[in-house]
Amino acid sequence: MFAFSPVSAAATITLSPSGGDDTAAIHAAIDDIDEGGTIYFEGGTFYANIVINDPGKSFSLVGAGAGSTILDGEDNGSILRIEYTGDCAVTVEGFTITNGSGTIDNDYSFNMNGGGIYIYQSKAVVSNCIFIENYTNSYGGGLYSHESDVALNNCTFEDNTAGSYGGGIDIDYSSTIVNNCTFLNNDSGDYAGGMDIYYSKATVTNSTFENNYADYGGGVYVYGMYENTTEGAIDTSLASSSGKRRDTGSVYPLGEVLGTNSDAGSVFTDCTFKENDAEYGGGMYNDYEAIISIATCTFEENSAYYNGGGIENYDTYSVNIDNCLFTGNYTESGNGGGMHNCGASLVVSTCIFEYNVAEYQGGGMMNGDYSEPIVTDCIFRFNEAYYQGGGGMMNAGGAAPHVISCTFTNNWAENRGGGMYNAGSTGATPIVTDCIFSYNEAGWRGAGMDNHGYSEPYVTNCVFVGNVVIGEPHSNAIASMGDEVPMESAGGGGMFNGYSCVPTVINCTFTQNSIPYYSSGGTYDGENGGGVKFNTSYTSTFTNCVIWGNFCGDNPNEVLDTNGDYALITYSNVGGGWPGEGNIDADPLFVNAPTDVALRSGSPCIDAGTDMSPDVVDDILGVARPQYRAYDMGAYEYVAKSTWSPVSIMPLARTQLAYVLEEWNALSEQLPEEPSDEMTELIERIQEHMGNATGLANPIYASGELAKALSLMGELSALMA
Repeated sequence: MFAFSPVSAAATITLSPSGGDDTAAIHAAIDDIDEGGTIYFEGGTFYANIVINDPGKSFSLVGAGAGSTILDGEDNGSILRIEYTGDCAVTVEGFTITNGSGTIDNDYSFNMNGGGIYIYQSKAVVSNCIFIENYTNSYGGGLYSHESDVALNNCTFEDNTAGSYGGGIDIDYSSTIVNNCTFLNNDSGDYAGGMDIYYSKATVTNSTFENNYADYGGGVYVYGMYENTTEGAIDTSLASSSGKRRDTGSVYPLGEVLGTNSDAGSVFTDCTFKENDAEYGGGMYNDYEAIISIATCTFEENSAYYNGGGIENYDTYSVNIDNCLFTGNYTESGNGGGMHNCGASLVVSTCIFEYNVAEYQGGGMMNGDYSEPIVTDCIFRFNEAYYQGGGGMMNAGGAAPHVISCTFTNNWAENRGGGMYNAGSTGATPIVTDCIFSYNEAGWRGAGMDNHGYSEPYVTNCVFVGNVVIGEPHSNAIASMGDEVPMESAGGGGMFNGYSCVPTVINCTFTQNSIPYYSSGGTYDGENGGGVKFNTSYTSTFTNCVIWGNFCGDNPNEVLDTNGDYALITYSNVGGGWPGEGNIDADPLFVNAPTDVALRSGSPCIDAGTDMSPDVVDDILGVARPQYRAYDMGAYEYVAKSTWSPVSIMPLARTQLAYVLEEWNALSEQLPEEPSDEMTELIERIQEHMGNATGLANPIYASGELAKALSLMGELSALMA
């Protein structure tokens, strides 16, 4: 039974469910409500398919709360259809919206769109609602918006389904704000399990996308750039027309909620993408000419069967990703466990890629098809790549990434390039500057970096330390060696340069990298390129480098050139000597290798390099070159008085330290009051490594100590489980 108060034009109207079809009574209330008025729905289930068409006024529909008031469409179309509101706006708040099946699209009669709510050329605010088990055969299982301005606040979209786009919601040529919303278990047959953004602008904050599925973009799918086709966002003058929430009496100023949306790109801030699944782009898929910014978001345990476990960027116009965490994402049969970039332009900064896995290539990140990403101040650690390689990063297909001030540590590749793999029939031209490659592993070759195909990497001011080629059981020695089966490999502990690649390496330091005794030729020769191996028929140019203290088994072994005369090494310090202008063979006098490979006073590498300006004008820390008469060899330029301090340290070291401290604080809260002896030992070791790192005497030192502390935290966490 419905109660109207008053009977005619009213500021407020209260409705009660009838137990039957409530559509007509709701329509009557909409006709009678005043400008700025509120229609209250008491608790219970309303069976209705509501149409609001050119209302000529702004008003609100307010339920008693999503746990109390249910709008049930009985699979008979969209539950709420809002069309042609002009400068007016409709507010919807406090409902569970379920069993909607969509509205025949105004433009395409064969499409049923907007299972729960259908919005067309309108302005709407939807708050504190639950959309559950709605479906359409086309777009927007939970909600569909076309050429509209929409704000969604504190809403949940769960178990909604769309046949084509947007299992949760589909935003089509629209401007949308999404705040504090949850997208859970939604499904789309083709694109965007959680949210589809098609030629639209969305500002999404504090929202969670979890366990959604689509072929492309399990969590979110973004296509094209936004062009405003409406009159503009809701004006702030509408604030006086706002309705009041029944439970608190607070006012919702519509203009403040929607704001102004004039830019062409979407923005995601403080969002979580978790356990979403897709064929491509498990967490998110950014497609043709998309413009998008993603900041302080987490991509965790998303999966893709083919490419882009965390994110796939395909032919994008502009993507900016800042201060995000990619952890535990994976591809089942493809590339780019954390991120896959194909023909994409993007900037990735101060992000962490950890524990991501690619079944094929690029555990942390894969760049292909002429992508041009700028990757700066990022950490790639504990990522894995099977089959081909590139545990931390893979670059191929004409990709031209700029990788600046990044750390690649403790990554693993089954075959090639534990830290980075550059290859492909059309090659890759990465520019790698001021980076650290430490303690990466590869099964066959190039533990720090592997260059192959027609790649032309340009590497400056980088450190390669502690990288290890693990190798495979020596095939020719198994029968004769008994239990002591040695390992063989293709070599290149720090760097491997293979078939037709043309690397240029300037002012880099290679030390304490190692490989097995045996080469892939099956015979012991005592050398296999512990530091660097050349197996290319094109000239490789190394200048102002230090290659010292690397090993083949237990034996010192720095450089191996299997083709002869193609390794052009000059003005470098090579252990055991190497022919070339300006080369020396002398202990470089590192401060404290392997943790600190800066030069000590009296190092023979000081002033022993050659001028590489304008290509190289500073060192890995930004210290100007030269400091004295000439360039120094290696990644660090010596200065008489140390410039190391927490202020001047590389941003990536500060970022890593902050992250490890945060992880330790969280773990400490879970410790038992009386830890076991084994736990106590781990705690002491963790604190020792963190104490060593907090002085930040050197970024390579800090990175190594923090990586060890983080690994021990994993052991402690497992022990506490």
